[in-house]
Amino acid sequence: LSRMFAQPTQVLRTELLATRDSVAAMAQRIEVLRTQLMTTRTEAARLANAVNVLRSGDMIRVDLRGQGSAPQATGRAFVSQATGLVLRAVHLPKLASNRTYQLWVCPPGPAATPIRAGVFGPDASGSLDLTIPLPPGVQVVRAVALTEEPTGGSVKATTAPLLIGATN
Repeated sequence: LSRMFAQPTQVLRTELLATRDSVAAMAQRIEVLRTQLMTTRTEAARLANAVNVLRSGDMIRVDLRGQGSAPQATGRAFVSQATGLVLRAVHLPKLASNRTYQLWVCPPGPAATPIRAGVFGPDASGSLDLTIPLPPGVQVVRAVALTEEPTGGSVKATTAPLLIGATN
């Protein structure tokens, strides 16, 4: 009699272990899909913001040229006072691990001080694509610049711009 129940018990145990493995694999797949969904939502929001900037009636284009240690670098910024800033930069030099790129927007006027717009890192190819809101209080942008700064950024630029461009 015990032999008769031992075989079905073993089958049930095997099926239970297989089911546990399937549940664990599904849970792992769900987590991967959740991460992909969050990334997709973030990218969709970034693209929607970029489209809003590019379609804005007050959008201006700023061509940025490489300077100093980044003569091959180029960039283009699209600035809308109403909807933000879109920047595409290429051929940026590789950064040391304790350095970052910092974006600055410059209001008009001879005594105007550049305003921090954020810190960013390029991808492996030296390209940078970003869409950001303008810093609070910025009404008009006369120039856009990119400097290399310590990780976390600086209150004031500590290096000469690697990319800079002015509005017309």
